Amino acid sequence: MARNYLDPMIRAAVSVPQDRLPLMADIANRLASEENGEAWHAHLAACLRGGLLVVNVEPASPVPAKFIARDHFKIGTGGRVEAKIYSLGDNFQNWFLDAAEEITTPVKLQFITLESGMFDKKDVIADKLGGVAMAITSLQDLYAKLEQQPRGPQSPDGDLLTNGQVNIFYIPQAVKMLTGNCFRYLNRAGQLIIEEVGDSQYLFEINGQWYVLRAVGVSWSGGGWDVFASPVEDPRGWGAGHRAFSRNSALKPSVAVPSARGG
Repeated sequence: MARNYLDPMIRAAVSVPQDRLPLMADIANRLASEENGEAWHAHLAACLRGGLLVVNVEPASPVPAKFIARDHFKIGTGGRVEAKIYSLGDNFQNWFLDAAEEITTPVKLQFITLESGMFDKKDVIADKLGGVAMAITSLQDLYAKLEQQPRGPQSPDGDLLTNGQVNIFYIPQAVKMLTGNCFRYLNRAGQLIIEEVGDSQYLFEINGQWYVLRAVGVSWSGGGWDVFASPVEDPRGWGAGHRAFSRNSALKPSVAVPSARGG
């Protein structure tokens, strides 16, 4: 006497969740096919005999978060927290707007107020801040300061000057090293730019990446923060009253210079 499979199949189907019934119907139709029902029967039977294939998937390593300059330095912003930026200088855009920095632990920056006219390389970096290693800051450091005073003098008091004087940060720009003291980079228009530093200490390597040190200034103009940049070997100086920031400044006597940049 032939075994009755219909009743147990019906009982099993009743207990199958609704969302799986379409698959059951599809399987039944394939097995009932006169054209390739035997092939489907053999394939499904082999799958059932083999059991479930368990695949252990290693969790993906988290992608380190980065500080993307163009996501923060945007003209026209200025909400409750966002810095109100009025202008971005051409140098700053070409040197830094496409930069991506690894997220670092916030640090409290030191600062000095220039009591007389000074040059970046000769006076501020070498004498006042104690050298390149101590003078270096980052785009994150700069923007964190702007976030503390997003609307300039209308914000709570902070370390940034809001009286038109310049706040100076020494920030490395990522570049490609060439020969000697020469380096290259692409500007925002995609053009290849080749430059050279006179003093090799301003062109340095960190973890396989070459950088050139730049002076980045921010000042409050009434309509927002102006952000600009210049070479640290710029022949013009900074006037008295401007403020320079660093991660670890070493205060030393200053040397007056005859001309001033930025006021």
